[in-house]
Amino acid sequence: MRDVAVALRPEFEKRQAEIIDMVAASYAQRFTEAELKEALAFFKSPTGQKLVTDRPAIVQQAVQNIQAWSAQLNSDAMERIRVEMKKRGYDL
Repeated sequence: MRDVAVALRPEFEKRQAEIIDMVAASYAQRFTEAELKEALAFFKSPTGQKLVTDRPAIVQQAVQNIQAWSAQLNSDAMERIRVEMKKRGYDL
């Protein structure tokens, strides 16, 4: 199996260009050449590099925070519903 994968690798590596072209087309539809050059300059800067490096941790932390917030919001909403329903004679 490994031999087959190794043998086929060059064939599929050539197809990486297809993905690159698709992504490039998506950017080209939304940005001018000047904007892309500005973005590239930014991502080559220390701040841009830090953004790229730290982005996974930022996204992970944001997702965790949103999940905790969502759980608390759900709990608060359910409690408010119980209180309001109790006022109307329903005990949930």
